[in-house]
Amino acid sequence: MIELVRDIVMDNWATWFPARHRPRRLRFLQSAHNSQALGRILLFIFADRDFAPLLLAKIPLSEHGHAQLYNEHARLKEVRQMLPREVADTIPEPLFLERLAGEPVGIERALSGFPVESHTTAHGRTCLLSKGQLEKALWWLAELHSHTTVNRLTLGDLPAPLASLRALGNWYELSVVEKRLIERLGTLADELAGEVVPLVYQHGDFWSGNILWHRGRVSGVIDWEHAKPGSLPFLDLGLFVQDTSTPLDDELLRPYLERMDISTRLVALFWPVALADMATRECSITNEEPTRTDHYFRRLFSEVAEDIAIRHHS
Repeated sequence: MIELVRDIVMDNWATWFPARHRPRRLRFLQSAHNSQALGRILLFIFADRDFAPLLLAKIPLSEHGHAQLYNEHARLKEVRQMLPREVADTIPEPLFLERLAGEPVGIERALSGFPVESHTTAHGRTCLLSKGQLEKALWWLAELHSHTTVNRLTLGDLPAPLASLRALGNWYELSVVEKRLIERLGTLADELAGEVVPLVYQHGDFWSGNILWHRGRVSGVIDWEHAKPGSLPFLDLGLFVQDTSTPLDDELLRPYLERMDISTRLVALFWPVALADMATRECSITNEEPTRTDHYFRRLFSEVAEDIAIRHHS
């Protein structure tokens, strides 16, 4: 497969890199970051003695991975056209997607920068983003969501805003307490029916490991296989909040919420919805039983939902 990818890159070199001389050779480095466990092979492509990769090739290892690759390729092309150049340049540019030796292979431009390392202890993982980085990451998210807003509806006009909560029962044996929590969150949603919510382009996996940094700025946001247009913004915001241990009422969120004109009450309501979505989306796509990670999200859902239900109905 590497030889086939090499030929594709060489054949398209003048188109993809018109300002660079054709390299004498290409070097390939396979990612060791659980890429096969995630159902794909990632190949970073270097030209001659370059230190930084120019391209990234993605080779899925399953039918589910094939579908994700095609979705990601289409979404990247679409969302880049909706954003100002400054933001579009932080999103991978898809260059190639065809079958090689019977398998789909996608090639995109590699982005500069590296994610901030996280610290893992017996009590869990701690994100080490500084306050300044938190502000810049939330600025980037506001740029994505504000420029890709396609509509604004009241919560009551949404067809099934709590669908992910209801879907939990399709994959888990819900306890009586959890069923009551879902009903109480449904009651809260009824109370907030008049609140306006934006429909935006959702990244779908917005956490610190997918944010690249270079010279103090957000230089890239990667892994767009779960991207979806016309979606609620709360999965992106909620996942980032959870990953960085940022409280829902933290002042750092104010600029994002003000720019998007979103009520903090909606953020609180939709955080457990986002958790339920994360716990069930892989199950619903692959029709497989929940994994260990899914059970973590379900546990977290119970804690967050109970806290919100108690605070709003005490």
